Amino acid sequence: MARRIKRFANYPLATATFIQLLRDYNEDALNSDLSQAFSGHMKTLDTDKKITKSLLNNFDKIPSRFKRNVLRDIGRLNLTKGSENDMRARLTIPMAMYVSDDDVDLNPPPEFPLDTKFRIEYTGLYCKDSQGDWGWFGGSDEPYAVINAVHINIDADVGEMNVVTTTSHPVSDTSEHYNNVDDGTVKKGPVAAIWEGELNGVSLLSTLMEHDSDNIQEIKKGIELIVKGVAWILSVWGYPIPPTVQDWISDLLNWLMPTGDDLLGEATYFITPEWMRRFAAYPEDPIYSGTDLPYHFTTVHNKDGNYVLTYRVKADKAPVGPGVILSPPVLSVITN
Repeated sequence: MARRIKRFANYPLATATFIQLLRDYNEDALNSDLSQAFSGHMKTLDTDKKITKSLLNNFDKIPSRFKRNVLRDIGRLNLTKGSENDMRARLTIPMAMYVSDDDVDLNPPPEFPLDTKFRIEYTGLYCKDSQGDWGWFGGSDEPYAVINAVHINIDADVGEMNVVTTTSHPVSDTSEHYNNVDDGTVKKGPVAAIWEGELNGVSLLSTLMEHDSDNIQEIKKGIELIVKGVAWILSVWGYPIPPTVQDWISDLLNWLMPTGDDLLGEATYFITPEWMRRFAAYPEDPIYSGTDLPYHFTTVHNKDGNYVLTYRVKADKAPVGPGVILSPPVLSVITN
């Protein structure tokens, strides 16, 4: 069924700049210090130009009248210091986080041995309202998730850098997407690690897609390239991934990804080191209401349909000292 694609931009300048950087890299046209540095970073990642070319081809297919209305003079974009400063200001707005005091014990988190390794796991999917139920001829959904985990690594030579780990789910030898997903469907796992390391703050950028016709591996590589590019730009400016970067990622997915597979929604979740310890200290896994999914926190994807993805945190060592909490926290994340 034909679908109307809505074109938008939360951050027109930042989105246009990223697309221009991508084009400069693809064409070896180093028109500014920023594009030269960006292209150098893409080469260190061994970025396949087939992926960048595919993303740019998707963008070039969009009628120019839409691009002019939203992104203005993208073809003549001047990557000046002024535009970079504007991008910095627009993308580093702090996000408000509210904690429900009735459901959360905010005592100090438990301590863990210094050599403890922590692991964030994806545990499953719960469909509250499938996309396929919309319209007369809707069928079951075939969703899949691409999850990017970003943490800060301190390098002696370059300082703080955002490091990105990308995984896709379900992890399976037989299918790259879930099958026969309708209202109320629960898909448990397969449980798989999405991040592992020493105690750190981790930003999760989760994208849920509905499989229709596109190559899932190409979609995954495209999303991974976009997130790594954004993470690098923010590292250059000395910023970790801010929670509001979700809007910028959303812009880039909207303009650069193919339209065969539908975007069910993207979400950002930031786990502080304190909450990493609290989650890992649970004596047993809580279960998400109405399902059999073990979880410590969730992301909600409701751009088209309504889905919940569930996650938990594990540690390879037991906590020491007081501070263990016994019931799962309820966090509401609100972006300005």
